[in-house]
Amino acid sequence: MLSKNWSKIIQSLQNKKNRKQEGLFFVEGAKNVLEALNSDFVLEKLFVTEEFLNSSLLTKGSPLTPKGGINNSPLTPEGGIMQNTNVFKAPFGGLGATFGGLGAIVTEKELIQAGTLQSNNAALAVFKMKENVLIYPEDEFVLFLDNLQDPGNLGTIIRLCDWYNIKKIVCTPNTVDFYNPKTIAATMGSFTRVQVCYCPAQPFFDAIETISNRGNSHSGFPKIPIFGTFMEGENIHKIDFKTDFTTDNEGHLVDISSGVIVMGNEANGISDEVAQYVTRKITIPRFGNAESLNVGVATAIILDNLRR
Repeated sequence: MLSKNWSKIIQSLQNKKNRKQEGLFFVEGAKNVLEALNSDFVLEKLFVTEEFLNSSLLTKGSPLTPKGGINNSPLTPEGGIMQNTNVFKAPFGGLGATFGGLGAIVTEKELIQAGTLQSNNAALAVFKMKENVLIYPEDEFVLFLDNLQDPGNLGTIIRLCDWYNIKKIVCTPNTVDFYNPKTIAATMGSFTRVQVCYCPAQPFFDAIETISNRGNSHSGFPKIPIFGTFMEGENIHKIDFKTDFTTDNEGHLVDISSGVIVMGNEANGISDEVAQYVTRKITIPRFGNAESLNVGVATAIILDNLRR
């Protein structure tokens, strides 16, 4: 049974202010919940249906052995989430005992009433939010998102980064919340494998400049390129990302085995504040009459060219 208190808590976590205040967020649906249980996110509470417990998703020997544990304690089963289905169905203790007293069997109706999905016959889990830790490129490409507003777009981009093995995303503070339920749902579990942080543009790009030794004109250390997507820019199809080093327009040595790719706001593109840090403008060539591309679609095209 889903208590009134937990139902209110889950509903309150749909609001960013409450998520930040409580340090909690929730995950819905079979795939996202299983992915989260198999990650380093720390579980606060788990609600599952009888149907989910009886499904083939929770079979003996499942590879989905939770890593993050529950309140910093590892889960009891070693062979998967369901080592023994009878343990979960025991009337006393049962699921709750196996999940450190944090599990409960509920109905599909209760999950739907508390959450955001129109259909959820599986599970809903509440996890602790991670600390916001600033991240930088380390011999890799990092995505920088400037004021994205749509949670579905952010979720799609996180999923794309997971597909193309981009491990880090930096967002401006006014970008939609990573822990928004719609964002989490759109990632299809990829939120567990892509690190996301929020940071103003200036300190992030100042740090990139320091890392690159950009201020030292006598240094032979290659600069870290900052690619920005604009309507006018270098054709993305003509950039050879397989070349480790090249030179920019000023003749500086540039290492393109790592870098930053900036994607802008859905309506306004990259802001002037962020545009000043871009060292290489790129564009996706247009062959028809469409005015623009969805930011998720544009990100997919750019990452695909990056990995070719």
